[in-house]
Amino acid sequence: MNGIEDTTSEEIRKWAPAFENYTLEELEEKKTLFKLDMDATEEYYDMFLEMWPKALTKLKEVSESDSDK
Repeated sequence: MNGIEDTTSEEIRKWAPAFENYTLEELEEKKTLFKLDMDATEEYYDMFLEMWPKALTKLKEVSESDSDK
């Protein structure tokens, strides 16, 4: 908040210990497996359901454009 990392407020304690971990695994034939391990409160479930398909589409677009160079 305002350039300061907030680790103790009431709002943060609602989320804690939420996390998102990303793993990229190189496969055969120039393919990459993207793994997401996430823990968040139920109240944000619908938001992530809407966000993730868009984010993964963008990630695919960016990664494929870089591999063509």
